[in-house]
Amino acid sequence: MDASDKFEAHRLTELEVGYLYQIAMGRPTKFDSTLGFSVVNLFDGGERITTKLPDAFRDLLAVATAEESNGWAHAWSKSELGWPKSDCSEVIKGLQCLAKRAQAANKSLFLWNCI
Repeated sequence: MDASDKFEAHRLTELEVGYLYQIAMGRPTKFDSTLGFSVVNLFDGGERITTKLPDAFRDLLAVATAEESNGWAHAWSKSELGWPKSDCSEVIKGLQCLAKRAQAANKSLFLWNCI
């Protein structure tokens, strides 16, 4: 895997990414388990998880304007995540870079967690 195909963010779980996806869709920030996330690998009794993110989320990230992503970062920082807006912006920018590459190659985005 090419280094540009990865982005590392500490403390980022499906729950936090789910909040961001809902914000990007213009929905309330209460987690909705029907977002289309799907676990593809589960190791070590659930301590390592790989989750496929919805392609619709990849596509939203890939085409978002700077103004949209700035608004998402602001809203995300006000959610239960509790991160400063600057940290939220950094994560969104990293995800956007991955999303653009994935969309251009017709590939999906995955979230890997290790507890």
